Amino acid sequence: IDAFIVVAPGKIGFKVDIDDLGEVADSVSKMLSPKEVLGLFRNLLSGGMPDAFALFSVLVCITVLSVLLELLSDSFSSSGTKNVMAYIASLSLATAVAALQFPVLKAAGAFFRRVCVMMNSFIPVMTALYIAGGNTGTAAVNASSLMIRLNIIELCATAIVMPAVCACVALTLADSLRTANGSLAGIV
Repeated sequence: IDAFIVVAPGKIGFKVDIDDLGEVADSVSKMLSPKEVLGLFRNLLSGGMPDAFALFSVLVCITVLSVLLELLSDSFSSSGTKNVMAYIASLSLATAVAALQFPVLKAAGAFFRRVCVMMNSFIPVMTALYIAGGNTGTAAVNASSLMIRLNIIELCATAIVMPAVCACVALTLADSLRTANGSLAGIV
């Protein structure tokens, strides 16, 4: 198959010379096969948003399993068995969300610590610049005040904010387990 662009006065278009019509039909049918289309869709999703696609896949699988457990629990006459099945589905959903969220929170805490270490490493450089400029008094006051401010910010970020966020996520997950419906509305 030869394809090329035709440029004529006032018209731009494509011209395709088809040598073998069977070859075109085979190419089109192969390109539109379910395997190729699903493979393209999977590559687009996993390449563009791998973490979001992984979370979505896990939640879809757990939701399907939850529906299957609910259908299985309908075959039992005992309400206790139905409640256990619903609780297992809710617990598995909350576990999947927690397993994917707590590493993100841990990385955020590590980011705060790295930023504070980086800012603390700038203090001697700034002090040396002040001293080189002849401002020794300003250098001493500025270095100590910056050190105090950075330590307060680091303490607030790593010892107050991050544990509070983790506690809120844990309480939200506990609330989702309180009822057997598996609602994660607090996280969303």
